[in-house]
Amino acid sequence: MEDRKEKLVIEYCEDGIYTSDQGAWEWLYKLQNDILKNGVKKHYIKVASELMVELTRLLVVRKIINSKDIVYKFKDEFIKISKDGGLYTWPKNFCNNKELILEELIDFRYKLKGKIDG
Repeated sequence: MEDRKEKLVIEYCEDGIYTSDQGAWEWLYKLQNDILKNGVKKHYIKVASELMVELTRLLVVRKIINSKDIVYKFKDEFIKISKDGGLYTWPKNFCNNKELILEELIDFRYKLKGKIDG
């Protein structure tokens, strides 16, 4: 890991930790409570779950962590977060599973609608 000014680096990668949806919320609360109790320490966390990435954005909007203290890593790119929880960049294939599923559902719906109307 290279030395970064951000204290919390969340890497989204295949070999990261993964949990159920409920487990992801529990993981977030543990991380949040650790930060509230001990302050923001240098952490490098690898996650394989899109939900876990999305949940950490709540740490910023809840004002648990300053947006300048957290960064996401995906492949060779670092993604900064704004104070309102938005991401400044969104690299291709970064946390896009929900988008891919919705695209397929919409495509199916249009094809089905064409068969019904046609």
